[in-house]
Amino acid sequence: MTITLPIEDAEAVERMAEAGEVESVSRYVTEAVAFRRAREDGLAMLERRFGKPPDEALAWARGLIARRLGQRDRTT
Repeated sequence: MTITLPIEDAEAVERMAEAGEVESVSRYVTEAVAFRRAREDGLAMLERRFGKPPDEALAWARGLIARRLGQRDRTT
């Protein structure tokens, strides 16, 4: 899996780490990747169970899974 992050977002994460808002850049990235994997695994499970949903249902499911995981929806 390849995840890209616009340079502006990378700089924002660095500023957050410098301000102590996140433990470190590497920790933030590790958690973001884990979040995305959990979200994608959840979507794959739903697709296996119910088939490929329409686009609007997929967007709804992404939001639901993000809320269920207790984090904001990250689209990186």
